[in-house]
Amino acid sequence: MPPGAADNETDQIPALSATPAAPVPGVLVVSSVAAPLCLAYPLHRPLVIGRSPDVDLSLPQDDALSRRHVEISHVAGRWLVRDLGSKYGTFANGVRVDGSRTFDTPPIVRAGTSLFEPRADISGYDLPTRIEDGYVVSPHLRTARA
Repeated sequence: MPPGAADNETDQIPALSATPAAPVPGVLVVSSVAAPLCLAYPLHRPLVIGRSPDVDLSLPQDDALSRRHVEISHVAGRWLVRDLGSKYGTFANGVRVDGSRTFDTPPIVRAGTSLFEPRADISGYDLPTRIEDGYVVSPHLRTARA
């Protein structure tokens, strides 16, 4: 065997990094207008959500969202949910948010008919997903189902 040649297939697989990547806090959109979704948005700064095209996360199909409805941020390991004066309110863990509320653990947030799940690390959610038979299906699940 020539020098540097791999003697089996596993020698050709690059080694995983010994240092894991830093977690990327973010928000998952898990449903909107009663349709399942799986959209991940990093929280490099506060994320403003609403119907307006001028917000960070625009969901114009959700008529129950205000133009600028809610802001979600992650600062110093804590989660901040701030209602931006919306017409129908913002709810975190089922409780209406008047003004803003801070959480030690990520709350489930409802604004309009949309559900958001803040996560300490969204790096595993950057895969392309599709809706199949009413379910969110990732490439891994699609392969397993085949």
